[in-house]
Amino acid sequence: MRPPVFDGRPLAVPVCGDDETALLVRVRQLVRDVGCDPVAGGGLERAGLLEATAALFIALWVGEGADAQAIAPPLDYAAGPSHRETEGGTG
Repeated sequence: MRPPVFDGRPLAVPVCGDDETALLVRVRQLVRDVGCDPVAGGGLERAGLLEATAALFIALWVGEGADAQAIAPPLDYAAGPSHRETEGGTG
């Protein structure tokens, strides 16, 4: 299998679980084995949120043609424009 890479970044795969040993030893390794980056998503109480978020993103992406990366942009953009940009600088 060819690892999924986007703009030089491997696909990040959130994983949830209450058994830290299983997450570290098995699940995270399986994610790495296919060329992706595992991301800690919290305990099993958050698994439903993760599944619902994935379903929403897929529905918007496939059904509506929305750009999934624009829906959840990189953290660098989460706070909006930098102070310099709002002051009329070059950013």
